[in-house]
Amino acid sequence: LNLKDAVHFDLPAQTAVVDEMDQAFGALFSFRKPLIAAVSGAAIAGGLFPVLCADYRISTAKATFGLAEVKVGVALPFCPMEIARAELSPYDLRRLTQRGVAISADKALGSGLIDELVEPSELLGHAHRVAAEYAELPPQTYAEIKMQVRAEAIARIEKNRTHRQATRASAWFNPETRPAMRKLIE
Repeated sequence: LNLKDAVHFDLPAQTAVVDEMDQAFGALFSFRKPLIAAVSGAAIAGGLFPVLCADYRISTAKATFGLAEVKVGVALPFCPMEIARAELSPYDLRRLTQRGVAISADKALGSGLIDELVEPSELLGHAHRVAAEYAELPPQTYAEIKMQVRAEAIARIEKNRTHRQATRASAWFNPETRPAMRKLIE
């Protein structure tokens, strides 16, 4: 999300962004095949969600992880919040969402947000090896187990999506959003 553009969003644009995030992140989270994340840089705000949707997460030491929405003056939309709630410990959920400060790869490894740290030169090769290991698993069984693990969060996401489609759009921004965005982009 480009804050230089977002600061000018009207209600239809706000609604469209939330709907698009809901669809994209919901599709990644409910993707029935293995999804492996290889992170070498910043996975901040919306950039953290592909990582949270992944089944296995590999990172280099230079990577950082965070949810900066509070600094931008927006709350997490429902779908991303449910993904964060399902994939982060209560401690990390509180720390990342309420403070908006990124954590290092070491801290992310220690908290279970990522599964492995590797050298930058090894990242993609290692991710391919891990993906090959996952590809050897029986695919139908894997999909069923993955959906069992994520079923409650997916059900809440789907219920909210149905509700959003049946009701009028509500603003994503609040009175603090535009000033907070301007502060970050100046």
